[in-house]
Amino acid sequence: MDFNENHPVWNILRIAVIMAGVIVFSWLNASKFDVTEWTTIVEVLLLIGGFEGAKKFLAKSPPKG
Repeated sequence: MDFNENHPVWNILRIAVIMAGVIVFSWLNASKFDVTEWTTIVEVLLLIGGFEGAKKFLAKSPPKG
């Protein structure tokens, strides 16, 4: 497979790596891995998803002029 830098797989891989890091670091730093860590994981996922959605929305908006 030949993926260019704009292929959607790179966004998916980037999000997966970031989320894996958040989960691992939360697990390593928590004295007790409980609902607060899961809340943080979901919040980070929503933040990343919102940013990706805004990026796509702004990229598709027609130029003014």
